[in-house]
Amino acid sequence: MSALADSPSGMPLRLSEQAASALLRALGAYLRSTPRRELPGALRRFHGLRQAALGSHAPQILSALDLEDVRARVSEYLQEGRPRRARSEAELLRVAVERPEGWMEKLESHGATPTATAIAEPPPRARESGQLVERERKKVEAARAGERRARERGRAVETASTRTIAALQDEVGALKAQVGTALEAEAEAQQRAAKLVDDKQRVERKRRRDLEEARSSEKDLRAKLKGVKRELAASRAQTKELERRLRAFERPNPGAPVRPAEPGGPRRPLAVPHGLFEDDPSTLEGWLGMTGVMLIVDGYNVSKHEGGFKALELEGQRERVIDEVGRLASRKKIVAIVV
Repeated sequence: MSALADSPSGMPLRLSEQAASALLRALGAYLRSTPRRELPGALRRFHGLRQAALGSHAPQILSALDLEDVRARVSEYLQEGRPRRARSEAELLRVAVERPEGWMEKLESHGATPTATAIAEPPPRARESGQLVERERKKVEAARAGERRARERGRAVETASTRTIAALQDEVGALKAQVGTALEAEAEAQQRAAKLVDDKQRVERKRRRDLEEARSSEKDLRAKLKGVKRELAASRAQTKELERRLRAFERPNPGAPVRPAEPGGPRRPLAVPHGLFEDDPSTLEGWLGMTGVMLIVDGYNVSKHEGGFKALELEGQRERVIDEVGRLASRKKIVAIVV
């Protein structure tokens, strides 16, 4: 029996069942001993499968050896000496991944039963076909080398792009941080400005209230001043009237004897009648009946006395005192003065 696998030229490789099984066992050891994350993408889904389960996926696994990255990873695996397979299997896998001169013939001839045709010298047409295949193989290898270089350049460009993107992202992050700081400062400035405006408006409102209160107080004071002026004018008129009445009281009574003026000097206090006190009302009656006596009344103290006229206004109190003193003076026929 034999197995088929694609060659780089697209021609199928005729592997004997023994060669295909040996390659599959060697690759199975690689798949089971290598961490999944280190496997190439084409083989990663076969990680951990038992050897028996790999048989149903043999065409896909063997075809993956045509991929450059798969061969590179398997070659590193072989160089590290990690496989613990038979030496012949490891050597066969090395030929499949490193592909030295005549590698296809080595794979196809591995495990094949020698025949007379295989031992005999190939005919000329076969040699020409083999040379053509070798030239095509070299072309394919050259194309793969160019592809490998292109991938390497692509990886370099990708790495540089990644670094550039990371640097740009760092710059964008720094700019965002600066913008955030600027926005915070602007917000704080707006808050301070709004507070200043509020303070100014509050001060202006207080100034207007104070001005209105001052104007209102001025109006009240002007009204009170007018009232005081009116009261003062009325008081002056009343004073003139009272003075007129007082002058009428001070005129000498024609029937009363005129007491001659005494020379200057301190007056002697009047004698208190026998058996009376100085502040007794009967004492005042006796004094008022004496010849030439003059009554002088402190109008303010009289109006504020306990028996005075405190219920009346100041002008009313003065008028009441003057009226009462006037009647007393008329009754006693004496001169009375209210101060």
